[in-house]
Amino acid sequence: MNHLASSLSFLELEGRLRPLTSISTDRYDKSTKVHLSHTQISAAYGSNPSPPYLSEQWTAYTHPEGQLYFCRHSQPRVITEAYLYTRQNLEQITLWALWIENICRDLGISIGADVELFLQIDEAGCGYYFIDHATRSEFWLEGLDTEELGMPEVASETHLKLALEQHYWSHVERFPMHFGGLQTKTVDELICILSYAQIDRMTSPLSTFPYTPEEFTKHIELLRANRDYIADGHATCVVARLWTIVANHRFTTHYGDERSRLSRDQSIVLTGHDETVPGRFLPNLISRLSLGVSDQYLSKISDMFVDDLIYIDQWQKFIAQCFRDWRMSSLNAFALLILHAPLLWIHAFPWLSLASSVLLVLSLISSAFLLFRHESLLDASAGEAASYLLMIRSKKYNFHPLSFVYALPRALTFWGMIILFIHALSLVTIHQGLAVGLPLLVFISIVICGIRRITSTDSGSVFSFRCSSTQSDSKDFV
Repeated sequence: MNHLASSLSFLELEGRLRPLTSISTDRYDKSTKVHLSHTQISAAYGSNPSPPYLSEQWTAYTHPEGQLYFCRHSQPRVITEAYLYTRQNLEQITLWALWIENICRDLGISIGADVELFLQIDEAGCGYYFIDHATRSEFWLEGLDTEELGMPEVASETHLKLALEQHYWSHVERFPMHFGGLQTKTVDELICILSYAQIDRMTSPLSTFPYTPEEFTKHIELLRANRDYIADGHATCVVARLWTIVANHRFTTHYGDERSRLSRDQSIVLTGHDETVPGRFLPNLISRLSLGVSDQYLSKISDMFVDDLIYIDQWQKFIAQCFRDWRMSSLNAFALLILHAPLLWIHAFPWLSLASSVLLVLSLISSAFLLFRHESLLDASAGEAASYLLMIRSKKYNFHPLSFVYALPRALTFWGMIILFIHALSLVTIHQGLAVGLPLLVFISIVICGIRRITSTDSGSVFSFRCSSTQSDSKDFV
C-alpha cells in the first residue's frame, strides 16, 4: 500500500493503511477495561438525556451483542468500531476515510451505493476492507495474497469467491443495524437451503451438512419467525449468522467447483499426509499387538477426520464410544483380577499369574489415564476437536500411534485374559492329565475360530470386528 500513499502525502496520518478481512478484526480481542465509580445523577436526567456530540452524517448503532459501532451514511458508507465520541478518534477516522476516497479517485475505482468501507484504527495505523452488498463479496484497493490476509488456501477462483462470500456474511452479522435489513427473498433462499440440508441429513449418513435434522428444524423455525421483521437489525443478525454457516459449509465442500465434496468421507484435498506413506512394519506390529483393536480406532478416526475436517456429531459419538469402551475395559480387567484370587494358593506357573495380573493392572491404569486425559474433550466444539487431532497426529505414522494408545485398555485386557486362560488350562492339564487338557484346548479353539469366522469380514486380521456398509454408519465400535 506504500505506493498508494504517495498520492496523498499531504495528509498527516500516523501509521500505515493495511488490509484486513471481516474475520480478522480485533472485535473479540480488545483488552481495555473500564473503571467503575459512583457518580452524581442530575435532576430529571432520565426524562431529557443529552446524547454525546457526534458530527454530521455519523450515526451510532448498537449490535444485539452490545457492541457500539458507528456508520457514516455517505457513498461509500463508512463503518467503524472506534469510539467516535472521542474527538481524536473522529478526526483520525475522517482523515483515513478521506485518504481512501482520494485513492479510489486516483485509481479510477468506482464505489457504488451498495459498498461499505470498514475502518479500524490502532497504534499501527488503520486497517480496512470493502464489502459489496450487491455481489456479497469483500475487496481491497490492491491485489493481495490470501496468505497475507490470513485466509486459508484455495483451489480455484470459484473457491476464492466462496471464502469472500463468507467474509461478507460475517460483516453483515457484525454490523446489521444501519442499512435497513436484507431482502425477504434472501431469507426464503436460506430457508430452502436449510430445508434441503435437513432432508439430506435425514436420508444420508454421509451428508456433508454440519447440523442434525433437529437443529435444522430449530434454524428454519427461527428464520420463519424473523421473516416478517427482516428490516430490524436483530432479525438481520440472525439471518446473517446462518448465512455465514452456509457460506462456510460451501467453502469446505468446494460448492460449485470442478471437484466438490459430495459425501462426508470423500477426500478431495491433496495434503502432505496423502504423499507420506508410512512403512508397514510399525502399523502391522501395532495391529498385531493390539489384536486388531487399534485398526477399529484408526478406521473410525480416518473416516471422521477427512481432509482435516470434523463434524461435531461424529466427534461426540466417537469420544462417547471411547469412554464406554475404556470404562468397560477397566471393569473387565478388574473382574479378571478377582479371578486370580484362587491362583494365590496354587504355586504352579506363578510367572503366568504375574504376567496376566500385570497386564490387567496396566489396563486399569491406561483406562483411568485416558478417561482423565480426554474428559475435557467430551464437550469440545468441532474446532477444538480438530485442533486436538491436528496436534496429536504423527507426521510420519499419521494416526497409527494414537489408535494404538486408544486400543491399549481393551488390548491389555484381552492379553491378560488370554494368559489367564493359558494358566488355567495348564493347571487343568497338570492335575487332570493331557487326556483332558488337550481335548479341552481343541474344543475351545474350535469355538473361538467358529465365532471369528462367522462374525468377521476381514480374515487377514486377528479379532477384527469391522464391517462395511455404504447405506448406514456401521463403523461404530461394538
